[in-house]
Amino acid sequence: MIVGPDGDLACAGLVPRFDNGDLVVGTLCDEWVLAAGSVPAAVAPYWTAQPFVRDANR
Repeated sequence: MIVGPDGDLACAGLVPRFDNGDLVVGTLCDEWVLAAGSVPAAVAPYWTAQPFVRDANR
């Protein structure tokens, strides 16, 4: 999960993890951000990406 700039616990985006890489899907103001790999540098100052949660049973 990506948390927005105001610090509230509101989801600004998600980073689904696939076998061949990550996909960043999020919003910043009224724009959508889609990127393969990591959070783009242009939006990184406005987002806080939370740690990846892995299922310990897998």
